[in-house]
Amino acid sequence: MRRAVLLALTLVACAAAPTAAQDEAPPDPSIADGSAQRDLDAARAAWKAGGLMSYRWRIARGCFCPEPYTRARNVTVRGGVPSKRTANEVREFATVTRLFRIVQSAIDRKVAVLTVSYDARLGYPRRVWIDVSPMIADEETSYRASRLTRLR
Repeated sequence: MRRAVLLALTLVACAAAPTAAQDEAPPDPSIADGSAQRDLDAARAAWKAGGLMSYRWRIARGCFCPEPYTRARNVTVRGGVPSKRTANEVREFATVTRLFRIVQSAIDRKVAVLTVSYDARLGYPRRVWIDVSPMIADEETSYRASRLTRLR
């Protein structure tokens, strides 16, 4: 009898436990309706049409990270490649193309919150906010880009 009670309690507990699907937040509405992808595609097209391969810009990441990883940096990009002097802390997002990849990855992963504002003329991402899951603390990441200047 005792075994039967334990088995019944175990079955009830398992049935009541949330599944992985119940724990996952739905994707950002802009990802679900396709508008995030359309906006990204339009921004990439505007960036490509501008033909900007050499530029200087100021870029910063916001995250629950040590200060060197969140400090705004001036980055010089020539021929689409960041200068050798670019700090390791910003290499992964040092170019517009790399920042586009981060946005694409967030769309592909169907994150819970994705907010992106693109430059109206050139198309590069000016502000990006990514929250993979509202159930996870301190994993949110943001990026801020400004002062983009064409180089000759």
